[in-house]
Amino acid sequence: MRTEKLPNGSLLIQERWTLLKATCVSAAFLLPVVIFLAASAEGSLGWQKLAGSALGSMLLLGIAGVVDDRRFVFDPSTRTMTWEQRNWFRSRGARLPFSEIKDVVVPFSRETDLESNRRRSHYTAMLLTTTGQIPLTATSSVRKQEYVDLADEVLAILSKPHAGLAGETEIDRLIAAGRTIDAIALVRAQQGLGLAQATALVDKISAGRRSARP
Repeated sequence: MRTEKLPNGSLLIQERWTLLKATCVSAAFLLPVVIFLAASAEGSLGWQKLAGSALGSMLLLGIAGVVDDRRFVFDPSTRTMTWEQRNWFRSRGARLPFSEIKDVVVPFSRETDLESNRRRSHYTAMLLTTTGQIPLTATSSVRKQEYVDLADEVLAILSKPHAGLAGETEIDRLIAAGRTIDAIALVRAQQGLGLAQATALVDKISAGRRSARP
């Protein structure tokens, strides 16, 4: 993912998978050749190997074809955002006025790390609009600050407040409304915590709200 300030003051956010697609296409054409040469050397070229190489090539081409490239341009002079998402099979996009962009948030999910076998938070960046959610990127990472910085850069163009984790505002709202059970359920769903841990976290947030009152 690349961000860039354009000469006219617009913010460009672009995610292109050129290297991945080129690698998949190259591998798709090389795979049958490698299998053919190996099978010829062994003297055992059969229809099973030919079919397997064909399926492998189709799978690689399919991966290259369905991966989306994304492009967002936030133009402060016209107060509009233009976005485009395309792959080999389809292209979609729209132009939205800044007034229809409600927020830019950093949602997170709990995923198991294969190396440590521990659950870790993975973050991404998301536009919240009047018509639904639009992911700013297809990737996620444990590096929270990377996506907070991205969200803050967009919010600065939109003239909106600092970014926060998706769900924090909703959790606060539920606690303020006295819906503690719903707040605990939301914390468990977002962070993958057990009941006791989620309850303790909600209690801590509630205590912080009470201490912050004048």
